[in-house]
This record gives sequence, structure tokens and C-alpha cells, in this order.
Amino acid sequence: MRGIPADTIPCSPVLRHVCRVRDDVTMRVRSAWLIEGIRMDGPVRMAPLSLSQVSLDRGYVGREARKIFNSELADAGFVTAVERPIWGAQIAPYRRLVSVISDELDVDSVSEVGALNSLAAKCANVLAVIWGGAPEVIAGATEVWEQRQGWRTLSVSVGGGAWQASIVRKLLPDGAVLEDDDPAELWAASGRDPRVPLWLSLFRGLSGDRAWDRRVFRACSLLETIASEVAPRRSAVVDRNGDELLDREGRVATTKQSQGKIHWTVQRSLVALDLPDVLVAAHPSRTLWEEVGVWYDVRNAVAHEGYWAPPPRPTRRERRRSEVADAFAVAAGGDGLDSGSLRYSDKSCAAVEVVLRAALRGELIRDSV
Repeated sequence: MRGIPADTIPCSPVLRHVCRVRDDVTMRVRSAWLIEGIRMDGPVRMAPLSLSQVSLDRGYVGREARKIFNSELADAGFVTAVERPIWGAQIAPYRRLVSVISDELDVDSVSEVGALNSLAAKCANVLAVIWGGAPEVIAGATEVWEQRQGWRTLSVSVGGGAWQASIVRKLLPDGAVLEDDDPAELWAASGRDPRVPLWLSLFRGLSGDRAWDRRVFRACSLLETIASEVAPRRSAVVDRNGDELLDREGRVATTKQSQGKIHWTVQRSLVALDLPDVLVAAHPSRTLWEEVGVWYDVRNAVAHEGYWAPPPRPTRRERRRSEVADAFAVAAGGDGLDSGSLRYSDKSCAAVEVVLRAALRGELIRDSV
């Protein structure tokens, strides 16, 4: 498994358990995945992967949804019932399945086993460029070879995606309360500003991204997009006490800078929702200003290097990487950088949710809009 940036995707909990037992032993592994949403012209070889279109004779994802939809229609008093040929003709072409089978691979480190899980996602990205659509990995299985037992299951993953809960509510500190929003009011509010539907769409996209560093990248990009629209253009950046904040060169930070405008927007939103800064801080000892700086350092690493490279992997941003790793270590509280990085991913996404809630309530309006 050479040439794969092994540390870009951490091992799953199942893989970590097995890897700890066999960390000093060369392992032979193989994987298979199912990708939905791709129509290929024939078998494809993308070493070490072999791809083939799944025949429609084997079915397609979503067949059973027809009966569910028809039952809901009937319960609502509709006379319409979707027939099987109509359902199949309209659903199946858009939900074609591709089977992806890896070669048998010898791996000799924990990180390489973890990297195996990222191959299918990278493959789907390439297929999207070639054949279009929005392919998604919907199932996967990894097996390991043992001399006495032969092949045995190492891990199985089905479905996935963002957990269906508000990340802000998940992270609320003790004593903090998030006022319930009326869906009907927010629905109406989303139509009053033509920018808001775009922001909501981008948030839905980042929420579904499974790579923590890409989520931070997308969160920063969306925060900067919103902040460019709502933050004052050249104001000094201050904390909640009104004290001016300094940039890395020791100068007074302003909203002309990306970190400054994001800080202004997130802080303004937290105040509007009566929420504490610690909601979006990965550790109580960290200030909002410091946290925005960490998000932006991760964002820049992903933008320029493709992913955030954990030590000791090489990087062109050694000093920035060291500062981010230190912040991850503090956030993890002894659990390792992986735990810290996931916490920062959650916190940056929570910041976006806070800003969007404030925007929908009309709290982020600039006179020049």
C-alpha cells in the first residue's frame, strides 16, 4: 500500500482495537465497497482497486422506499400511488451501484490499515470528475488473513454521514440554554435574504463531510463568506470585555483580516444567542481568538497541502503545524491528537451553526447589505 497518505484518515474504533493487537506484525488485508450514483462504461482498474458496475438484475438502493412513500400518500388522503415500473425507471438510473474490490495488500503499520478506508472515498472523487454525479460510498467491508483461520472480518461499515442532531445542542456547556427556534419562522426568514439559502446549502454539505480536516476547511470557508457580508470592513477586533486583540505580528487585529472578521461574526452571534464563548472553544483555557486561529491554520494546511499532516509527516508549515498540534493535545486531555482534532472539527462546525441561527433571527445585518 505504497503512495497512500496514510494519516489522512484515522482508524475506526474497530480497526484501532485490532491494530493494537497486531501492530508489530505484517498483516494481509483486503476490502470491498459499494458506491452509489455512478454509471460506468465497463470494468475499470484503478490500482489497487478493481471496479465493476452492479447489474440492475441484483436490484438498486431505494426499492423498498416506494412502498413507504405509497403508504404515506395513502395516509394523507392522496389517490396517487407510484407503480413499480415508474419508480424503477426514475430511481434506478440515478442510483446505479459500483462494486469496488481491493487487491490483497500487505500492511505493516496501524496507519496503513486506517488509510485503506480512505481509498473508496478517493476513488469516488475521481469517478465524479470522469462520469459526473455525486457518488457516495454506502457500504464497506475489510477482512484480515490469519494463518490458522483464513480470512476473517475486520470491520463492516454501512451508511454513515452526519449524526442527526444539532451540534450546538450536543456541545452546550452546563448552564447554557439554546432557545428553541420555530421552524416556520426560520423557514420564512430564509426567504427574506437571498444569501441565506446559499449559506444553508453550504452548511448541509460540510455537515455530511466525513473527514475532520475538510470539515474545518469548509467551516472556515463558509464563516469567511458570511463574515465578508456582515462584519464591519475595517474595525478593530475586541473581546467581550472590549479589549483589543493582537494579530501574530503584535498589531491590533482588524476585520480586514480573515481571522478578525470571522472572530467578529462568531462572537456577535454568540452574544445574540446568549451563549458563552466556551461553546465553540475546544478547551476552557482557550480564547475564541486563539481558536479561530487554529481553525484557520488547519484551513490553510488543507488548502495548500490537501490535508492536515500530523507529526511526524512532512509539512511546509512546521511552526503552524506545531501550534495546532499543541492545541489538539490540550483539547484531547491526554487522549491523543486524533481526539483533539475531532473536537476542533465539532467546535468549528458548531460556530457555523451559531452564526446561521443568528443570521436567521436577523442578528447579522450590515447597513451596506
